[in-house]
Amino acid sequence: MEEQIERLRRLDMRLARLPGAGDGGRSGIRRAGMRPSYASWKVIGTRPSSDRGVTFHFSHTFVTKGRHNSESWQEVTTAAKHQAYIERLSALEREEGVGLEMGAPAARPEVRLPKGRRAPSEAPEVLGLAFPEAIRVPGFLSFGTLGGDKAMRADFWRRVESAEGKRGRVQCRIILELPHEADQATRFRIARDFARIFEERGLPYWCAIHAPSGHNDARNRHLHIAYHDRPARRMPDGRWDFEIEEIYRTPSRARRIHYPYRQAKDRDAQGKAWVLGLRRRYADIANFHLGAAGIEKRYDPRPYRESGILKQATLHLGTRSGIVETYGVETRRGTENVRREVDFRLSQGTIRLRERVAAADAIERRLEDLLRRAPSLVAREVEEGRARLAEARQAAREEARLRQEEEAHRIAAEAVLLRLEQRTRFLDREGERLLVRPPAGVGQDAAWDAAERLLEERRLALETRPGVEAFAAEALAKATEAGEAAAAAGALAERAIQAAADAEGRGMEAVGRASGASAAQIADARAAVAIANAIARNTAMLDELEAFPSAESAQSRAEIPSQMPANTAPAVPASPAPARPETEAAPPTPALPARTPITVDPAPKVSTAPSEAAEERRTALARPPGREAAGPEARADPEALALAALFGEMPVRREEIREDPDAFLLSPRPTAAEIQALQEEVRALGNRELRRRALATRDAADLTDDALRRRGYLAAWQGLREIARRRGLDLDTGQHDPRRATDRAEAMRHTDSAILPEEEARIRGRGRQVA
Repeated sequence: MEEQIERLRRLDMRLARLPGAGDGGRSGIRRAGMRPSYASWKVIGTRPSSDRGVTFHFSHTFVTKGRHNSESWQEVTTAAKHQAYIERLSALEREEGVGLEMGAPAARPEVRLPKGRRAPSEAPEVLGLAFPEAIRVPGFLSFGTLGGDKAMRADFWRRVESAEGKRGRVQCRIILELPHEADQATRFRIARDFARIFEERGLPYWCAIHAPSGHNDARNRHLHIAYHDRPARRMPDGRWDFEIEEIYRTPSRARRIHYPYRQAKDRDAQGKAWVLGLRRRYADIANFHLGAAGIEKRYDPRPYRESGILKQATLHLGTRSGIVETYGVETRRGTENVRREVDFRLSQGTIRLRERVAAADAIERRLEDLLRRAPSLVAREVEEGRARLAEARQAAREEARLRQEEEAHRIAAEAVLLRLEQRTRFLDREGERLLVRPPAGVGQDAAWDAAERLLEERRLALETRPGVEAFAAEALAKATEAGEAAAAAGALAERAIQAAADAEGRGMEAVGRASGASAAQIADARAAVAIANAIARNTAMLDELEAFPSAESAQSRAEIPSQMPANTAPAVPASPAPARPETEAAPPTPALPARTPITVDPAPKVSTAPSEAAEERRTALARPPGREAAGPEARADPEALALAALFGEMPVRREEIREDPDAFLLSPRPTAAEIQALQEEVRALGNRELRRRALATRDAADLTDDALRRRGYLAAWQGLREIARRRGLDLDTGQHDPRRATDRAEAMRHTDSAILPEEEARIRGRGRQVA
């Protein structure tokens, strides 16, 4: 790779000697004077994914007077201009003749006048006015409640500016991505269902779906929303309720202006909690429609850190830097994003390694527990399990090394070729523009001189390109070879882990039969083991996140034997890597209810009676914040109390520390008894109730501020996901399909659909059968 970088540096030096190099020139040909550094890396950006889906773009902006001033004398802010921007026909997605329908309107809110204000007696009908119906522009995916034409919608924002105070909030803007994998009807339904939240609150809004253009990525499908955070309705004369004024005189004859119909602002529709709630609601709506359409993609609304993604968020390029990057010219933000992307991609191989090692450690701990209980019954199974786990760890390490090697080859190919390709395409377009359509205000001679310089740069770039393309093709071939080998190593690791789990299951059956347990009890214990494995796999990165002070460094790569090919793998400056936490102790084997005592190597008896110290810790944890206890217990560290209560002699019961009554809460490292108790409680729940409480558990994990409880909620959420998977229940859509179940008996125990009636009707209307 160093040879190719040196070749690109020589190209940069030859371009620097061209006449007019680096001269921006006049407006219209300024872009032609920009010179890139071909030796500067450019790589393909990736979308990080977690156990719940991929991240997505969602931005929210509040526009206020004094901060977003307009350059026009007609408007105070840029609100009206932004409305025209999102509705421009060149960007709107056109209807493809699929018969899109707006659907039934959302429930209309009551008029909320400020406290102490009521409608005048001469116009009582204001309280019965209908909220403006949502309309759609014919032929385009643009809809809302601001008015029937563009002029009315732009005028709405001018009226808002006149009615709001000196520093008042005028407009709220949202930009969010739409799944490019979905068809137009699905994308429209996602946008329409998301917009109902504004109708439910009586907030005027407008939505515009933008389609990709020739100047951006073909996957760039996104939604623009502009809304006002003050509920508003139209009066019979066509005016909005917030702009109607009444002038009166005070007893001192002072002139005052009164707004009798203006409603109070929605105080819930502002602040960080509101924005996070919108992001979460959009993810739920999009995931439902993606699942209903049979698309595997899912969105995860959580930030990187809470999602278990060890990546430093890339910087937003902005309009100017984004345009400059399309010219093939590097920017400071773009260069920093490349560094972060390379660091993240080279660390991805360790994620699966940690997940598989966590699962292997959990199985090994339970095998050791079985061996202590009945060595003569399970010695052969334990020995077989140990051998398989050793094989799984070796295969997992090999897979991680190969994945890193694969990414190194791909990064090397992209780093030397992408900027060269992008710059060549720009030179073709810009040279043609200057020769055929010279910019206004620029003489033909100046335009042709600029085009001549671009053509000379293109000639030099084409001379360099064959050698770079040959290297990139060779690197991609090596990446494909390494990827295939990594996939084989990963499959071997999974088979070895499954074989170890099977050996553990046979050992559990032997112990269960010796203790007189029934077949159903043994099956329940094996199901608990599967749930414990799922929790161990999906929470393997939590300790790593705690040791990850910032997103600047990726996972440690020093633990993996790295044998990068010489002159191929890019040299990435190593950032400080967090120390790898010690392997957590896996939960012991779920206890089988014994009908007759085991005569061979009985397990030691453990007293379950709560001690006085444990009872004091439980009481301290359950005490409301701010209330002091008497005695030395009141001076104890609250975090120490929580840790002692969770890991002490007596575990705290879920009901005593639960924040959400519908959410399940386990210990961060759940014991076998906790997992079996969760199974028993969930077994009585139908699919609809299971989905409701599972989503409540997921939301509790996302919203709690307590780190310990978040880990407990996450453990419960992972367990509920595994139970739903065994039933064949899709938690995103609520559809129950026994054919996807991993446990046929569990799938047939509850056959009701968890989908809501209105959602089921919508799916059936599209010809999809819900089980």
